[in-house]
Amino acid sequence: DPPSPIAPNVIINELFPNPKGEEKEQEFVELKNLSEFVAYLIGWQIKDKSGKTYEFILEKIPPQGLLALFYEQSKIQLNNTGGEEVTLYDNFSNPINSIPYQDAEEGYSYNFTEQGWLWSSTPTPEDINSITQKNEEQNSPQIAYPRHIWISEFLPNPKGSDTENEFIEIYNQGPDEINLENWQIDDCENKGSHPHTFPENKKIAAGEYLSLPYSETKIALNNDEDCVRLLWPGGIAIDEIAYENPPENESYNKINDRWCWSASLTPGEQNNCSDKNSEEETKEYSRRVWINEFLPDPEGKDTEAEFIELQNRGDENIDLNAWQIDDCENIGSKPYTFPEDAKIEADGYLALNYQNTKINLNNDGDCVRLITPEGQTIDEIEYNKAPEGQSYSRKNVNHWQWAMPSPGQDNDFPQVLAAAATPTPLNPPSGPLRQSVSEASMGETAPKSPLLPQTGPNFYIYIPIAVLLKRATHFTFKNWGVKIKAELGF
Repeated sequence: DPPSPIAPNVIINELFPNPKGEEKEQEFVELKNLSEFVAYLIGWQIKDKSGKTYEFILEKIPPQGLLALFYEQSKIQLNNTGGEEVTLYDNFSNPINSIPYQDAEEGYSYNFTEQGWLWSSTPTPEDINSITQKNEEQNSPQIAYPRHIWISEFLPNPKGSDTENEFIEIYNQGPDEINLENWQIDDCENKGSHPHTFPENKKIAAGEYLSLPYSETKIALNNDEDCVRLLWPGGIAIDEIAYENPPENESYNKINDRWCWSASLTPGEQNNCSDKNSEEETKEYSRRVWINEFLPDPEGKDTEAEFIELQNRGDENIDLNAWQIDDCENIGSKPYTFPEDAKIEADGYLALNYQNTKINLNNDGDCVRLITPEGQTIDEIEYNKAPEGQSYSRKNVNHWQWAMPSPGQDNDFPQVLAAAATPTPLNPPSGPLRQSVSEASMGETAPKSPLLPQTGPNFYIYIPIAVLLKRATHFTFKNWGVKIKAELGF
C-alpha cells in the first residue's frame, strides 16, 4: 500500500477499561483511520494519565480501517475509577486526540459516535461501534463534533485599546448549522486568559464567519507572541494558530490554507488580503520559500560539512535580500543575513554551508529558523538528537524524516528492499504484533508483522527506512526459510 502523502488522520475510536472479571488482557484502545490512505503509525504513541506509554513500530491501519491495541501488546492498564485520560501522539510527539473519562462500569466500552462519546455494553474491537443499553443512563446530552469548523481570522494588536477592538473569528465550511454549546476558544495554554466557553444554543450557520469580540470572550491576545485555539467539549484542541510580533491594526487571515497579515479587517465577513501594498505582497509571496533540509551532525568535522537548504516552491525567482537564517533563539550562533544580491531560483534549492552562515547546529537538539527582513519567523523546524551523517529532510508539508544528505537536489528517501534467496512458503507465527527490531535481530524468531508476505517463491520485504534508522543497522530473519540482512551504508 502506498503511504499517505499527508499526515495520517487517525483518532481514538473506542476504549475498554474494565472487562468483566479479572480479564485485563481484554482491555483495549481502538484507533480509527479517517482518511482514504493507509496510515503508517511508525513512532506514534499511546499514553495514559500516569504516563505509561506504548510506541508503535510496524503497525498500520488500512483506509477507513480500525486497529485494536490490547493490554497484552501495550501493557497499558486503564483506570476503572478515579478518572483516566488516554492520549494519542504522532511521530513528532504532537498530541492528536485525548479522551478523558471518570468511572468505567464493568463490561462497558467508551465509544466515539456521531452523538459524541457514549458508553456501551457491547465492546466492538476492530468493528463498527455498537451502542447498546446505557443510552438512557448517559449523564448529559451528547453532540456531534465536526472537524469542518476552524479559526479564520484574529486581531491581536489593534489601534487604541486592545480590549475594545480585539476579535477572533471562526468559520463553518460545512453544509449544516452547528451548535457550539460547550466548545471553547482560548489562547496558548498557560498564557493567562481563561478559555471562553460557548453558551447554550450558540450556533454557527453553514458558511458563516462568526466574529467573537474581546467583550464577549475576555481573551486578551499578546502583542509579542501567542496562539489561538479552538477546542471541542472536553478540551480537545482541533485547531491552533501561533503567531509572533503582529503588526499594529492588522489581522491574521486564513485564505486558501495559507495565513497572511492584512490591514483590511473583515470580522464576520470573507477574509481579504488584496489591499496589501507591494512590499507586503512580496513578503507574503515569499512564503513559498521554506526550510527543506539540514545536516546537523556530518561525518567528520561539523564545521566542514554542515549545511542548511531552502526550497522555492514558486514559479518565479525570489529576492532574499535581508532575510535571515538562524538556529534556536539564544542558543549560540548569530543569525546569517542574506546579502543584497541573494536570490533563490524558481522551483529551485539553495544550500548554505557552515562556511557561508557560520551557524553551528547542535548535535543533541536545536532548531533552524527562516526569518523575514521584518523579523517575522515564517518557518521553524526543531529536532532532537541528530544521527551522524544523516540530514533532516522535509517529506511533505508536515512530515520530516532523517535521510541521506542531498544538498541542492530533491530529498533522498530510499526504500530498503531485501531479496529472499529461498523459495519457501512463509507461515509466520501467531501472537502479538509488537516486537522491537533489535530483539528480532538477536533472537531466533522474526518480527510478527502484517507487512511481511505470507507466500511466494521470490519476493521482497519492505522495511520502512524510519524503522531501520531508529532501531538497528541490520535485520536477520530466521525460521521462515529465509535470511535477510539489510546493511545501512551511512
